[in-house]
Amino acid sequence: TNLASLHVLEKEGFRSGVIQAMIACSERADEMEK
Repeated sequence: TNLASLHVLEKEGFRSGVIQAMIACSERADEMEK
């Protein structure tokens, strides 16, 4: 059970990491357009 919850946390963390990376990329693109 512990392993399963760890796996879920890993997936959630990966998803939020991807979202953060996308936000950072879009912010960088906005700065480049200026």
